[in-house]
This record gives sequence, structure tokens and C-alpha cells, in this order.
Amino acid sequence: MVDQEFLNNVDASSVVQSRYARMLINYIDLIMITQDGETPVTEFTVQLFAALKYAYGDRVACTRVDFPLLICGKSKHAKTKVCLLDCLQKEFLLLVHESMRKRC
Repeated sequence: MVDQEFLNNVDASSVVQSRYARMLINYIDLIMITQDGETPVTEFTVQLFAALKYAYGDRVACTRVDFPLLICGKSKHAKTKVCLLDCLQKEFLLLVHESMRKRC
């Protein structure tokens, strides 16, 4: 369940009870003002997975995982920004990629 303070506030200083909600809103603010280079999208995504309990128990959120792919009969590698792994099943559940196109 998503924290109601996260859903109902646009300013982190308005959040009084939930440290997760305050942190997530601060990440969103940082993402919006970052113009060039790396943005905190990776950190935001990992924290969001934790807050939503997607990364819980045998599921973990990992960053910069290099994994093998078989494409058209050739071995390739891809590197994720963030991925959600099921450690028990040894499967990727979700891959996250940030578009590096310039924003308006």
C-alpha cells in the first residue's frame, strides 16, 4: 500500500509522519531539477520498490546488473539501471531503463 502522505503532498516539508514519503518526494524534486548527467532516478526507483514492498523477502531491487541475452542466435549483454530479482526463482521480474533524452 502506498503511503497516503506520499500521494497527498507535493512538498516534502508538508510530510510530517512518513520518512519514506518525505524521501520519495525529495527524490522527485531532484529528478525534476537535474538537467544534465545522472539523475537520482535509480535511487528513487529502488526506494519506491522498498516503500511499495515490491522488494521484500526473496525479491530484491538491484542496480547496474549485467545480464546475458540471446538475440538472433548471438550472445549479448545488457546492463539495467534497476531490476527486480526473485532470488528464489533466479528470475528477473522487472527491468527499469531511464531515457537519457533531453527534457523540454
